[in-house]
Order: sequence, then C-alpha cells, then structure tokens
Amino acid sequence: MLKMDKAEYEMLTEVADNLIEIVKNGQKTVEMLLMSLKTKIMADDVKKYSISRCIKEALSEYHMQGTQKRRINFKEGNDFKFLGSKHFLKHVIFNLIQNTFKYAGKNAAIEIWLENNRIYFKDNGSGIDPEKLPHIFENFHTASSSGTGLGLAFCKRVMESFVGEITCKSEVDQYTEFCLSFHVEDFT
Repeated sequence: MLKMDKAEYEMLTEVADNLIEIVKNGQKTVEMLLMSLKTKIMADDVKKYSISRCIKEALSEYHMQGTQKRRINFKEGNDFKFLGSKHFLKHVIFNLIQNTFKYAGKNAAIEIWLENNRIYFKDNGSGIDPEKLPHIFENFHTASSSGTGLGLAFCKRVMESFVGEITCKSEVDQYTEFCLSFHVEDFT
C-alpha cells in the first residue's frame, strides 16, 4: 500500500481541486461557443458587392508565401453582384484557401472561377474521405485530425445569411471542389 504524508496529500487535493475548476471553466467556454454558433450571423456592412472585386480583395489581403500565391488562378468573368457582407465573404475565401494549403498537399493548386451566380473553388489536392464528406459543414466536425471543425461550419452560416449555400464534392487523391451559390436579384 502506498503511504503519503500530510503535505503530499494536501498537494494532491489542491491539484485535484484545480483540475475540477479547469474542467468547469472549459465546460463554460464550450457552452458559450456553442451558443455563439447557434446565433445568426450579423454583419454591419451588408450591401451590394461585386463578386470579382471581393475575390480580388481577398486574394490580395490573404497572407501567402510567394509559391502559394502562384498556385492560385482566379479566372475573372461572369461577374455578378450579391447582397451580403464583403467582410464575411472574404473570410469564407480565406478559410477555403487556408484549408487547401493546410490539407490538400504541399503542391496543391487552386482554380477559382465564376459561373451562373456561383463561385467555384477547386483544388487538385488529396481530397476528402467519402465517409467524412457529408459532415464537413457540421460544427466541430473535421475531415482531418488537426482541424477545429469550425471553419466550414462558419462558411455555411455565412452563405445561408446571404440566402445562398455552399456545397462540396471531392475525390480522394484527385480534387476537392466547393461551390458557393448566391441568390441574386436584379440589383440595378
């Protein structure tokens, strides 16, 4: 049987009490985070924006290494206007770029193009496991072991706030393609 003196016992009791307090604080943080994820995204810059201009701004503002910048090809054309937040749209684009460079492989390239009120964002990377693909937009779900599962959930909420949607298709070892669809009215 293990014996310990009073000082060791008191120290272990204090460590246990501290761990309990840390766990309680962690639970409160998770609860607050979950509450914030349930609330609707609100932006203070909602108005009509050119998709092409937003994409170009996002690409110029996103911090990339020189080699990464050369691996992104934005094919301008078929520009359209959307009603929403330029700030939030840029963060969606940032998230998609970040995910590509983090998960698609060191030589992954990105093609971005516009067609029929949609932004297509396709990489030639490692793809997403077919079992994980249906869940990638869920809170705290990640297709990798190193993500938080919040980025794509945020992207989905942003697109829904634009009365649009984001979808994904992927083939392992081939590509991943995101499609951001916008509800566009005649904004003349």
